[in-house]
Amino acid sequence: MADVSFSGIRVSLADVQEHPSRHAPALERAKVTPGYALCHCREHAPRKLVIRRYGSLFHLAGWPDDGMHHVEGCDFRKDAQSQTSGSNDSTAAIIAGPDGLNVRLDASLMQRDALTSSDRTRKANGSARASRRSAPLLAFIQTLWHSAGLTSWAGASMARGWGAVNSMLLAGLGENARINGAAADDTLHIMRRYEESGRDAINAEFDAFIGRITNDGNTSRRALMLGEIGEVATTQYGYSITLRQRKQRYFTSTQLVERVQKSYSHAWRALGEQSARVIGLLLVERT
Repeated sequence: MADVSFSGIRVSLADVQEHPSRHAPALERAKVTPGYALCHCREHAPRKLVIRRYGSLFHLAGWPDDGMHHVEGCDFRKDAQSQTSGSNDSTAAIIAGPDGLNVRLDASLMQRDALTSSDRTRKANGSARASRRSAPLLAFIQTLWHSAGLTSWAGASMARGWGAVNSMLLAGLGENARINGAAADDTLHIMRRYEESGRDAINAEFDAFIGRITNDGNTSRRALMLGEIGEVATTQYGYSITLRQRKQRYFTSTQLVERVQKSYSHAWRALGEQSARVIGLLLVERT
């Protein structure tokens, strides 16, 4: 894996991915001046990298339309044919733009008991325009995985930890990504790899995100969580799901679990296998 440099320091890309808290101050300075980092896969001709902010952390991504100039095996390498500017279809459910993904899901992130008069007006006005399509959660995670470059293996390393996966997902999502019209960092939490040195920041970031999931009896604000599934256990009223990155349980119904078991039987059978890594995208709400 190549070295990268920013703010006068040079480290391996793996170190930046696995320890984002450690490098956040230097990346923040470099994002302001000179506005980029460098990849040293070409020792005598380093390539610029985009520094993207997501929450309190910073992540590196390839410079637009520059992927073909990185060497084979570099994590930022992209073939010319894979570097597209995104769909020109404004009604597409998922639009890839220079600032990130713009996603419209078929799952609502806000539910109300009844439509207000302004809601009905917006709905009536919207029906006269070309309706934008919506995507299921599976289509979103598949697109995100592809955008992050996680569907291929370009590097020489035989292992990829969750820190690297987290960093690549955030880079693939884009700095100004939007989900159902809202900023992605307000609606999607990609679980972070635990770092003892960054424990307070990790906990504060997670608590702030959880705090945005509310239900006052009239309006339910929901959010998405993406992480590695650690355990699925039975409860008195259904099932609980625990993500490997944080020991907090999320409860769901027996009917939903049975549907998932049937639809994704291959992934479901892999749960509990030591060599398997099963990823879940959860739509979370308070009850």
